Amino acid sequence: MDFAKLVGDIEALILSLQDIPNDWRNSLLSTWGVLEEIYAFALDQGSHQLDHRQAEAVYKTLDKLEAMLNAEKGKKGSEPN
Repeated sequence: MDFAKLVGDIEALILSLQDIPNDWRNSLLSTWGVLEEIYAFALDQGSHQLDHRQAEAVYKTLDKLEAMLNAEKGKKGSEPN
């Protein structure tokens, strides 16, 4: 997958979330910011591929975003109707 597209798509998804607390949105954006920084650094270096350390940071960040979303999903599922 194109890393630039991934970074942009994740940002768009976060910004499109409705009815979520601002602090949670800001946490998601802060975590997403790690991806944006890695992408910006790679562009600055003229690199079209991530090195091992960058790729690992991307995977860890994606895992963290997934965990954040799953935790929120779990909260929503346990709330009384």
